[in-house]
Amino acid sequence: MSGLLFLTPAALIGIFSAPISGWLAGKFGWIRMLRLGILISLVALAAILLFTESKWIVFSAVALLGITYNGLILTTINGRGVLQSPDEAPSALPGINGAGFGVGASLGTGLVAPFVAQGTLGGYTTAMWVSIIITVLALVSSLLIVPKNGQKI
Repeated sequence: MSGLLFLTPAALIGIFSAPISGWLAGKFGWIRMLRLGILISLVALAAILLFTESKWIVFSAVALLGITYNGLILTTINGRGVLQSPDEAPSALPGINGAGFGVGASLGTGLVAPFVAQGTLGGYTTAMWVSIIITVLALVSSLLIVPKNGQKI
């Protein structure tokens, strides 16, 4: 039931928000939309942390993550990888991004799973703080992205 309520909607929302995110990124800048996605994801994670007891606020925040994480962040980082790749190796950065996503998803799950598995509010809260810290690190890392050849930020 938890997967149905909290994972499926975000994934489905991501399917529909990804093309819109790509269009917005092309119009307003890939890096700008990436950072916006990370910032709004931080807000959603904070809402989940602050309103843990409210199933509907958590559900809404997870749905928002479907837009911001599945739509904005994943779409813009993949698009940016294509745009930033060297002309002689156009698939280099998207390939590294795909591998990095797999490693990051595994490490992220490995970091938070022991806390969530405790089955306590304290364990869940710790897992959320770990997620927020990782997201802040992603935002800081996004500040290191430099546009290639005068492209839009």
